[in-house]
Amino acid sequence: MRIKRLVAEIGRDLVRFEEAVYNIKSRAIQNAVILGFAPLLTLIFLCKVSFLLGTRHRKRLIVAAPASAILAVIRFLVPKRAFDRIFAQAIEDFREEYYHEVANGREWRARWLHVCLYLTLISTLFLWFGTSTAKKMFDLWKIT
Repeated sequence: MRIKRLVAEIGRDLVRFEEAVYNIKSRAIQNAVILGFAPLLTLIFLCKVSFLLGTRHRKRLIVAAPASAILAVIRFLVPKRAFDRIFAQAIEDFREEYYHEVANGREWRARWLHVCLYLTLISTLFLWFGTSTAKKMFDLWKIT
């Protein structure tokens, strides 16, 4: 039920944004607005999804470790050296704190940590992609 509500809310947000953009007469301003607000809309979407993923309650005895799904995606996208240097330590620290909170019975704190981890990993991944791309472009510029 919560997933359906979230998907409907995200759909309404996108439709409102699209209507607002296409009411602008100038094509150049439309493109500028789309490029300017695309990262913000992406962040809002990721926040809503990460909150949903971080707060859903599972009744299974054996569950995957927190952030296993996003970790698989990050491992696929990022080279091993960068993953070990940047992401692995953050995951290890988070899981230690998460399990400590779960063991002490602070379920809401553990859920909040889960949400924070998703947001941290996503923002770190975007930052890594941006700096990596900028470094490659600078190296290419330096060669020419």
